Amino acid sequence: MKNEKKDILGYTCQQATTEYRGRQYTAYFTTEIPFQTGPWKFYGLPGLILQVESDDGVLKLMANAINMKNEEVTIKNPLITLELNPMSWDDYIKEYEKKYKELQSYRGPNGGGRSIPKQKIETLIYPESILLKDY
Repeated sequence: MKNEKKDILGYTCQQATTEYRGRQYTAYFTTEIPFQTGPWKFYGLPGLILQVESDDGVLKLMANAINMKNEEVTIKNPLITLELNPMSWDDYIKEYEKKYKELQSYRGPNGGGRSIPKQKIETLIYPESILLKDY
């Protein structure tokens, strides 16, 4: 967190910087709205993130309005009505790896192939051994 501040939508926001997957980001958050969240995958600051952008200009997200209502809302779980067949984490990892290999070896109707590079986009965490495996 930095000492630099700026006004966004009438809220005093403090600057914070981070590095995420090889890219540097600058965010502005306000503690005047006591929610520790923000857009996309950005959260964890002591207030609401109203702006975040990459230092190379590839990404810029900024709140353009804030509407707060003081009313009780019931949120229904849409999964309750579905008939689910849950699988274990180990079965999920096996299915994930199977699909990855299947997509790597895909051939189109005219013989064309597909290339799926492993770019370490996501990390799977094996809870039993705390072993990290990148994909």
